[in-house]
Amino acid sequence: MNGKLKVKLQNKTYRDTYVAETLRTILASQIEAIRTKNGWTQAELARRAGTTQNVISRLEDPSYGKFNLQTLLDLAAAFEVALLVKFVTFNRFVSEFEDISPDALTVSSFTDEAEAVKTTPESKKAEDDKPKATFDERLQAEVADNYNQPKLAA
Repeated sequence: MNGKLKVKLQNKTYRDTYVAETLRTILASQIEAIRTKNGWTQAELARRAGTTQNVISRLEDPSYGKFNLQTLLDLAAAFEVALLVKFVTFNRFVSEFEDISPDALTVSSFTDEAEAVKTTPESKKAEDDKPKATFDERLQAEVADNYNQPKLAA
């Protein structure tokens, strides 16, 4: 974090505004960047996310900024990516958005990521040897219950 920003962030009103404006801008830009990377129109993204083109247009407008968690989850599902929402320190927040170029804002879909990663026998064995986290087991069971899917073997 540069010195000027560090001084400005001492003011709570500035801090709150900085976070809100940064998130509005980044989310709108990221939605557009991922959509464009996929070669989709706003109408195509809307179809995949179960909404309208007008909603996508508003979400891609940094001045709109009225995101809700369900809409973001719907977009993540349409993009086949994960959504991470968590509270962080201001240093982490600022460093997270040092590069806001379209390339930095796009992410690979689950399918693209899976195709790019080739598991070697050694890394597969190392992964199999890791104990499963209790949280992961509970989350998997909850997802399986919610979608009537069989639970995966640990």
